[in-house]
Amino acid sequence: MLAGKVATVLPFFEESFEGLAGGGSARDLETLLQLVYLRFTKPRADATAFGVMLEQVKSLAANRRSNPETLFEDTVSAVVWQNHFRKRPLSAELIQEMSLEKSFAFYKDRFADASDFVFVFAGSFDVATMRPLVTRYLASLPSAGRKETWRDTGITPVRGVVEKVVEKGLEPRAGFASSSRGRSPGIPRSASCSTCWARSSRGSSAPCCARTSPGPTGCG
Repeated sequence: MLAGKVATVLPFFEESFEGLAGGGSARDLETLLQLVYLRFTKPRADATAFGVMLEQVKSLAANRRSNPETLFEDTVSAVVWQNHFRKRPLSAELIQEMSLEKSFAFYKDRFADASDFVFVFAGSFDVATMRPLVTRYLASLPSAGRKETWRDTGITPVRGVVEKVVEKGLEPRAGFASSSRGRSPGIPRSASCSTCWARSSRGSSAPCCARTSPGPTGCG
């Protein structure tokens, strides 16, 4: 079906929303929309592909534990997010919990209702040509009219001063991370900042500022 076609559509899941991302050539626009339609209406659980993926992540998890930098990052995450269930790093124990049946059921539930999806297209295409294709492949997607809202899952950063020492590796190298959260002048209450400094054995350092919620960005 896709031989000679330039079109791809892949689903994704984030903390509070799901969606589709893809693209293709202008001449394969209909194929692109057909793929969108199939992602909603005809998903398929591939046991072989799932098995291959498990073997790949098992190898990745094993390598993570032997990497000092990765272990350090995982430890920082565990401390900051207080070992929250949704913030667990990739591990052999987590892989054992993976289930094709549960994953497929979750996927079908999240894509069973397209009524709250917003489709955005950008690129070189003719609107007049696009309109009947959208009517055929998007307007016909399953719609249940579900009303959903976010749920507080209790992911909150640790309070107070916490010190943690991580020892791993053989080479003479050291790293340091410091994280703080709170309001800064000129930033709304809804916004928060994290500032970190990392120093290697060579003595170089680099600051980073991340906006974790909508609003002006800026760290003092």
